[in-house]
Amino acid sequence: REFTKAFLKEGRGAAVIYDIGANDGIYWLMAAKVNPSASIVAFEPEPHLTRLIGRSAEANGFSNIDVRRICLGDADGEVQLSLAGVSGHHVAVAGEGEAITTPIARLDSLINRGEIAPPNLIKIDAEGYEFKILSGLGDLLARHAPKIVIEVHEHFMRRYGDSFEALQALMRDAGYEGRLLRKPAPGEAEDVHRQSHYLFAPKQQS
Repeated sequence: REFTKAFLKEGRGAAVIYDIGANDGIYWLMAAKVNPSASIVAFEPEPHLTRLIGRSAEANGFSNIDVRRICLGDADGEVQLSLAGVSGHHVAVAGEGEAITTPIARLDSLINRGEIAPPNLIKIDAEGYEFKILSGLGDLLARHAPKIVIEVHEHFMRRYGDSFEALQALMRDAGYEGRLLRKPAPGEAEDVHRQSHYLFAPKQQS
C-alpha cells in the first residue's frame, strides 16, 4: 500500500516517530526494523492491544518503544472508549453500548510537560478522531513541522461533528499541504468504511 510505503520512507530518517492508533503494533514494528535508532511512541487505548504491543516489543528486543494506553484528542481528561461497532474501538458518543473509561490528552500537553519528545513523523489511524488529534497539537505543528501519514475516515469523523474539509483547513493554516496516497475505491463511495490516505508535510518539505 502507498500508505505503508510513505510511512516507511519517511520513517527511515525520523528520530522520533508517533504511531497513533497503534492497534496490534504492525506499523511501529516495521518502523523499528527500518530505523532501529528511532524513538517510537505507540499510542493505543485498548488494554488488550496495549499489552500485546508491550509483549511484542520485548519479544523482538526493542527497548526504544514507549507504549501508552491513552486516547489523543483536543482536550485533557477522560473519555469513554467504545469496544463495539463497525469501526472497532473508538471514542464513544452518547448512546453507544459497551465502553470503558480511558484517559485522553492533547499531544501538546504531553510534549510541553516533557513526557515525550516532539515527533518528526506521525502516523494516525483513529477511526474518525483525526481532526481532534491534530487540533491537540496546537502550534507544535508550526514549531516542529512533523510529517504526517494519516488515514481519513470521513464517515466516522461526522459522528464527532468534524469533516475532512475542516481538517484540510487546519493543516493549510499550519503551513501544510497534502498529497493523496489512496482515494476511496468505487465500492466505498457511500460505505461506512470509506477512507482516504494522505501524506501531509510543510510546504517547503512536500
